[in-house]
Amino acid sequence: MTVRKIRAGRWLSVGMVKPYCARNPDAQGTPVLIWPRLDTDGFAYYGKRATGSYATFYLHGAVLEGVTHWMPMPKGPSRGR
Repeated sequence: MTVRKIRAGRWLSVGMVKPYCARNPDAQGTPVLIWPRLDTDGFAYYGKRATGSYATFYLHGAVLEGVTHWMPMPKGPSRGR
């Protein structure tokens, strides 16, 4: 399987490509923006921590159902001089 570099600022269909997922189920997961927002303000993690066996979108240990699109987190603001 090839890994593509995915740029922030673009919504990606869950059916087309998934976020990076660490192999370790105890890893925090990859922070992403999700759509629809559900009850998360649009923020969630993608990983195995909530299930222990398969990767999914989650927040606070609860699996989020119904996510159709995701986007990498944007870079933080640059420091002004």
